Amino acid sequence: MNNRCAACLIVSLVCAVSNVSGASFRFSTVDFPGATDSYVLGINNRGELVGGYQQNDAPIPVEGGFVLSGNQFTTFEVSGARGTVLFDINDAGQMLARFSDTSWNPHSLLIENGRAELVQVPGAYSASLATALNNSGLVVGYYDRLTGHHCPSGYSNPAVSRSGFLMQAGTFTNIDVPFDGAFCTSPADVNDNAAIVGSYETAGLRQIGFLLDSGVFTRIEIPNSLATLPVAINSTGDIAGQYFGVGFTGNFVIRSGELVAVDVPGYNNGILDMNDAGVIVGFFRSHDDNRYHGFVGTPVPEPASWVLVPGSLLLLCCTRISSRCASLRECVATGLVRIRTAGRRRIRRSQA
Repeated sequence: MNNRCAACLIVSLVCAVSNVSGASFRFSTVDFPGATDSYVLGINNRGELVGGYQQNDAPIPVEGGFVLSGNQFTTFEVSGARGTVLFDINDAGQMLARFSDTSWNPHSLLIENGRAELVQVPGAYSASLATALNNSGLVVGYYDRLTGHHCPSGYSNPAVSRSGFLMQAGTFTNIDVPFDGAFCTSPADVNDNAAIVGSYETAGLRQIGFLLDSGVFTRIEIPNSLATLPVAINSTGDIAGQYFGVGFTGNFVIRSGELVAVDVPGYNNGILDMNDAGVIVGFFRSHDDNRYHGFVGTPVPEPASWVLVPGSLLLLCCTRISSRCASLRECVATGLVRIRTAGRRRIRRSQA
């Protein structure tokens, strides 16, 4: 994304777009053997997947983490924990795990060469929750504290605030979005260029996305939505995420400055990560069995076509328009701003 202007996403409820170059994804499911529900939370450039599974129909419900390399599942569980999931994995095999202790308090671990290191910001009010790591071992996440502005969404303790963090070689640096009215920064991902995406809250109980690149913060927002949540950024600068509003919800990818509206199968679904090849992963709930399944979405280019966007049409624009066009209408007319949509694809069920 261009750091010269702050990006925004604009919604039009139903619009027809002519001659829009399209893109789609070929989806396959990921189901941990014997699990009632499966979720894919991370992917690296080698195609290795990490996530979590639940066995809710067992005599004692089980929640565990897994690594999927090729067709081989490997489980990961923290001894004595009530539940464990794996959140991310880099190309060197470093992983982030999250587990709940016997009091259901969450904690994060950085795992390397079979050793686990607790991720904990000094002085944090509660646990520090890591969300992603890059190939240099930089870790991002967030933690709660008792100073600063409280989070408008509310906690049991109204004095609690939240800051993001960047951890490098055991040293923590705070990340707080500096925009007026911004509270409770929650970084979600970091790429190999140390660019970070995430979200923050406003007093109006909205969640707005941000990009932090080379010290510059950029807003990523769908007006009139309740939440715009960038959750992944790869090393080419492509961004993936989710958005929610009254009567609409969806997933998106911003690729080479152009936006792809992604139609993920099922419902209650979400993109959670993306690698440098643009492969996306996440979860969805199936209409067939009402259970959650992980997914892998591989991008498949399509020729230009006429597109009718159902529900919501997403446009990528700049709040400070480039000198090459004076308005969004002119940007679209001159081709400076383009729109991509992802067509529907029948889901392919992979073999466990």
